[in-house]
Amino acid sequence: MPKFVGKQSANDHLAEAVTYYEGFDPSLFTDETVVSIANGVKQDIETNGYQTLEDLAYTMWSAGRMAEALADYQTCLAIRPANPKVIFSMGMIYRAQGETDKAVEMFTQIVTQYADSEQADKARQQLAELAPDNQQAAVPGQSIISQGETAADETAAGSGAETQAAQ
Repeated sequence: MPKFVGKQSANDHLAEAVTYYEGFDPSLFTDETVVSIANGVKQDIETNGYQTLEDLAYTMWSAGRMAEALADYQTCLAIRPANPKVIFSMGMIYRAQGETDKAVEMFTQIVTQYADSEQADKARQQLAELAPDNQQAAVPGQSIISQGETAADETAAGSGAETQAAQ
């Protein structure tokens, strides 16, 4: 007799399947029946599984299981790379772990690539707190280095100051 699979059990199985998604490639199959099934699984993961995985990542984060939350959020980005909400959540986890450079990287990605998103203002606020000397990072289209300057400009300016100090 077939075993009844309840909604919670189905969600658990979907969440587990989504964690394997990143390396999933239906084009590796040659049998048409298997290709059809694999494509159906892929589509289900991309529509239903994505939200399940994002919810699971948030649950892990709330439970203090940061490494698992980050891994789940990374898988979310493998499914849908353009998701400032997930990127913001990852930045907050990095911040909580004291990994300021990674947090600044995540928040900067949001303000430069998703300036019109709901998370952009929140990311600017985080940048203001984490990197107050680099306020220009909060301006879309500007680098973290400096508005109107390039890394070469900054290096040249620093070299000139060092040369003058040495004389």
